[in-house]
Amino acid sequence: MTISILICHFAEPVGLPAWPYNVRQSLMVFIKRAFFALAAMLFTIQVAPTASPPAIAAEKMPPFVTVVSPIFGQLVAFSQPSDFVIGLENVNGSNYIREAIPSGETVEDWTQMVTVTGFKQLALQPQAEPVAITSAIANGYKNFCPDLFAVMPVPPPDVDGFKSFAAVVGCGTVTGNGSPRREETLIIAIEGESDYYTIQWATRGPASDKPPAFDKAAWEKRRADLSPIRLCRIVPGESAPYPSCVRR
Repeated sequence: MTISILICHFAEPVGLPAWPYNVRQSLMVFIKRAFFALAAMLFTIQVAPTASPPAIAAEKMPPFVTVVSPIFGQLVAFSQPSDFVIGLENVNGSNYIREAIPSGETVEDWTQMVTVTGFKQLALQPQAEPVAITSAIANGYKNFCPDLFAVMPVPPPDVDGFKSFAAVVGCGTVTGNGSPRREETLIIAIEGESDYYTIQWATRGPASDKPPAFDKAAWEKRRADLSPIRLCRIVPGESAPYPSCVRR
């Protein structure tokens, strides 16, 4: 399940701040257009075969590597497990998505997934706030398991002074696209100079007949493992590995 496209109705999950009705409505018109466009893209895209990791002895590979990508107006940099490979990446108009999974897994059958999304010019909307973006995504998640849903805000990371919000959401059981299973996801929403970005780390486990009881320490460690998270200006003519951002 790709968490970043599951937006159907707006209602703030328990544990996240409430928003005035008029703010919710005007913000969600914009967000829904972006997320539904992304959903359509995901249903039509041809997923590239999972790439193999470099031929480096396992003991010499660091546990995490920095990934940097130009996404619309800025470079987005963060850390992810070194054995993760890209399973899907695409841009469609104002929507960007990249999904990474452990080597040997697929975007349909995975145990963990790190997703980064970008929404062009969403930060220019006056009602857009990181907590509102996170709440919208969490509500979409809740639609899959209204009786087995849980949410836990966690301290947001420091992202170069840009506003951010973080929370963990989960379902005790989801049944779509495979056998019944538990899913939990860390969502980090970041307001850039003009665009919005999310970084999400999802995990799957055995299905449960109860809402997830989150391991707060484990999820805060995952949030720390993604750090440092940076938004950097794009330097004309600079190419990967984007040293102006990585070496700051």
